[in-house]
Parts: sequence; structure tokens; C-alpha cells
Amino acid sequence: MHMKRCLFIFIFCGVLGICLVNEGYTQKVEIEGRTCQPDTVFFKIEGDLNNPQVMRPNLVIYYKALRRMENYLFIEDNQLQWNIKNGAEIYISENIFQYVCNRWNKDNELIKEGHSKIINKDGRYCVRTRYKYGIPQINVKVVDIHNELIVGVKMMVYDSLHQFVKDGGLTTTESRGTTHIDVPRYGKYHIKFSKNGYETMEKEVLLEDVQTRITPVFVMKSLPEFSGKLWWIIFGLIVLSLGIWVIMKKGRIFSRNGSLK
Repeated sequence: MHMKRCLFIFIFCGVLGICLVNEGYTQKVEIEGRTCQPDTVFFKIEGDLNNPQVMRPNLVIYYKALRRMENYLFIEDNQLQWNIKNGAEIYISENIFQYVCNRWNKDNELIKEGHSKIINKDGRYCVRTRYKYGIPQINVKVVDIHNELIVGVKMMVYDSLHQFVKDGGLTTTESRGTTHIDVPRYGKYHIKFSKNGYETMEKEVLLEDVQTRITPVFVMKSLPEFSGKLWWIIFGLIVLSLGIWVIMKKGRIFSRNGSLK
């Protein structure tokens, strides 16, 4: 009876471990699938993207298009390269495609001139301007209406905010019910922004006199930290079940010896 119980516990722990591994693998497949598989949703922004009045209300669309383009970004001969020829190939408007390509080409020029260098930061390709030629970095902190930090939205507005602040004008504009305030150089930039077009957030940008600039690049989502510990959990369950089996087996032997006496 004890042997059957131990066998049942062992089988249960094994099945549980397999389920945990399968769940982690499924999450990974879903995450990678969302990132790597072709997306047929067409992203389009009307107007000149160099105009803040055009870019501001369309930051979400721009970020999604940028993220899609960065799936085709790679490094060759110490230069940013991409294996797409036009926006139609990846379902984005041509003005967005040209805007991003122009930015990457400017980064390549700075790299050739020795003003910038490419670094790999947490699996991302970043172009960092050397201190001598640098410009103040904009650190973006995003919080929701409950003042809780929202991670992963920083790069969404970097380009536009950087350009607005560098131009140096203090302006307040209204666009679709949202107030935008430009604060010159060092100070705070507050903007109400709609995540995915629905949830209202407040974005605070701190300008620091740090001679560094990082070009935004898409960060691929990784598996939850928990999934990395799955094998340790499985190992622990197996050891636990074996320990129970040994203890119960010894108890059975002792009981037999006692009955023989």
C-alpha cells in the first residue's frame, strides 16, 4: 500500500513538472510568435513626421511601426543595416519607413565619423554618442494614473521628445484633448499620453546634463523569471518524492522486523 502511494506521488510530481515546462514553452512560443511572425496590420501616419504636431498624436502608431522595422535590423561592418527596401514589404506607410531609415542613416554617419559607437545592451543594438560630441540625454519615466511605474514605454516617445527639447521652445498645444508642454533644456516635460489609445497616463521626462544619447531599439520580451526556475522546481519535487519513498520504505522494513520479533 505504501509503495503504491509513493508511486502515485512520484507520478503526480512528474506530471506537474511536465505541465510547468510545457506552460513556459508555450509562453515563449507565443511571445516569440507575436514578435517575429509577419504582421499584416498596416501602420500609417498622414503628414510630415518631422512636424511635432503630426508626430505627437501618433506616437503609438509610430512606435509599433518602428518596432516592426527593428525586427529587420542587424549589424554589418560596424554599421546599422536592414534587409527591407520599402514600407510596403512590412505593411507600414512609406513616410514612416523613410523617417526611420533617415534616422538610422544619420546614426551610421556619426559612427563613421567616430562620434558614435554601436553597443549591445541587454540584447539591443544601441548607438551611443561619445561624450565629446554628445547631447543631453532625456530620461523618460512613465507612470499611470495611480503613480505606478510602467516599464517598456520609454523608447516610444524618445525621438520626438528629444527633438522638441533640443529645439528649445516653450510651447503649450492642445491635440485631441491632450495638453503638450515643451520645457526648454533642463527641467521637466509633462505629457498626458494614451497607452494603446485607451488608458490615460502621465509622462514625466527629466533632462539631465549627461553627454550621452541612446537611439531607441526594440527589446524582445523574455520569458517570465519564474519559467527559468522550472527545472529547479521539478528537481525539488523529484527529490521530495524520492525522500518520501525512502522514508516509507524504511518504515515498512522496521515494521516487518518488529513483527518478526
